[in-house]
Parts: sequence; C-alpha cells; structure tokens
Amino acid sequence: MSIKQPPTSTGRHALLRGRFTLRGGKTVLTERFHQAPLKISKTFELSPGGELLVYMMDASPGILDGDRYEIQMHLGEGTQVYLTNQSYTKVHPTPKESSAMVQTFTLERGSMLEYFPEPLIPYADSKFRSDTVFHLSEDAVVMYGDIVTPGRIHHGEQFLYERLDSHMEAYRDGKLIAWDHFHLKPRDHRFRTLGALEHYTHAGALWIFAPGVNEEILRELRAHFPAEGLLIGASLTAEQGLLVRMLGTQVWKLQETMQTLAGLCRKLLLDKEPHRIRR
Repeated sequence: MSIKQPPTSTGRHALLRGRFTLRGGKTVLTERFHQAPLKISKTFELSPGGELLVYMMDASPGILDGDRYEIQMHLGEGTQVYLTNQSYTKVHPTPKESSAMVQTFTLERGSMLEYFPEPLIPYADSKFRSDTVFHLSEDAVVMYGDIVTPGRIHHGEQFLYERLDSHMEAYRDGKLIAWDHFHLKPRDHRFRTLGALEHYTHAGALWIFAPGVNEEILRELRAHFPAEGLLIGASLTAEQGLLVRMLGTQVWKLQETMQTLAGLCRKLLLDKEPHRIRR
C-alpha cells in the first residue's frame, strides 16, 4: 500500500496582475501578467450590459509552506468585473514559515467589482495570513464575500490549524472607510464561548461599498435573512458601506445566503438582475 506524502515546502512567490478597460461599452482584459502557479484561466462576457466574468486558477495543490501569493487588479473607468476562482483555497501545513496572500484592488470612477472567491480551507498545523485592500474612486462599487471553513472536517481536522490572520481595508478617494481583522488561534483562543463562534464552525462576511447604501437597503437585507441555520447580522459601516456577518455549520448554506443577499443588493442599488455563476 502506497502512502501519499504531503507537498514539499517551496516558498513560492506568485504574482497575478490584471488591468481592465472599457471598449465599445464592454469590459475587456487589456493587460495580464501571471507567475506559476497562479493564472487567469478564462474570461466570459457575463451579460449584454458589458460585465466580464473572470476566473482565477491555482495550478498547484494549494498554498504551501512559506508561499506568498499576490493578486493585483486594476479596474478602469466604467468597467464591471465579476471575479472568482475555480476551487476552494487550500492552505497546507506550514512547519517552517507562515504562508500569505496579498490582494490589492484599484477601482476608477464608475467601475464595479464583485469578488466572490471559493471558501478557504486551512489544513491542520497551517499558519496563514491574508491582506485584502480596496482603493475606490468616488462612485466605484465593491461587493466582496469571504467564507472560512474550520479545516478538512472529513479528515478529522476541524480547528486543528495553528493560526488564521485575515485583514481587510477599504479606502474611498484615499480615506479609510472600513477596516476589519479576523484572528484565530484555535489552540490558544476560547472561541467556543458566548459571543465568539459558540457551536458554529463556518464564518462568512459580505461587504458592500456603494454610494447608495442606506438604512432602507439595510432593512431590506435583514428582511431576507434565512429563518434558521445561520447566526446572521448586518450593520452600516461609517461611510457608504454595509457588512453582513454569518456563522453556520454548513458551507453551502453560507454560500447560498451570501449570493442571495448580494443579488438583492445588485437589484436595489444597481437595478441589475442577480447572477447565476457556474463553477
């Protein structure tokens, strides 16, 4: 009987960069650069309105010991991009050095980014840090969803990772409008207590940054919260934004709810129909 060995440490530095421009009323990818194992696999016209669907791909088994992934996307004036990846982000054990992902998104006037990556799976004994930064012009729109799992549950690795450290920052015309930090060390933190994760295992966050966000939008979102299965809440940010936080025990339930609420925001804020994205 053969025994599969875990991937060896490589400490790779991979960069993925894309620039989008409006041409003939449609969004096109005009510049791209990638270093293995990251790449932009395909782009598709998402709707007659000129939106572009962009798939990112990691051609390796996942993020390995000491890896650093950098993703940089620049959306030109009036462009509309729906960005996602093809599979879950898998963070392998990091016995030597923490792995990391740094994502920077720059949005010019009138542009819109919908970024919904597949959930994150931190393996046992992994250390991972992510930094996500949005630089928005005065009327740019961002919808961003992030889901974290407790690990490979069916391998008996629930909350056996060493550290998960996630940062998010959003700037509007250079002014900080939102900042968030999720930090969990399961072996050290009392995360099962009241006011923390309690009995839930999966965490999700939906960020909406748009000039039209207000109390009415917030009330409408709350009216569409699922009746059961999730612990969920929403609030306005300090300026032109809102946040929906979710806790659950099934990843599909978080994904379904996130897409429902994001689709509702598309309709209320932009008068656009919800997406139906196929993986």
